[in-house]
Amino acid sequence: MPVRSTRPSKSIEFEATSVIERRGRWYIGYVLEVPGINVQERTLREVRNGIREQLQELAELAPDQLSQGSRHVERLTVRLKA
Repeated sequence: MPVRSTRPSKSIEFEATSVIERRGRWYIGYVLEVPGINVQERTLREVRNGIREQLQELAELAPDQLSQGSRHVERLTVRLKA
């Protein structure tokens, strides 16, 4: 007989920035705010689903890692000598 959790599931809303790049025949996706969320798939749909699945798994195993506290992301423009 399957064991069911009697704990009510807690729902959280998490907003993040995913970056998806095309590399040859593959798409590489990652989440800026959460180091370690990385996916490589053949289609955009598979990458998006993979990112969602990894975020869901992280929310279940280590929800404190989804806090958006200490990471800072910014765009820099630099002048380089050739």
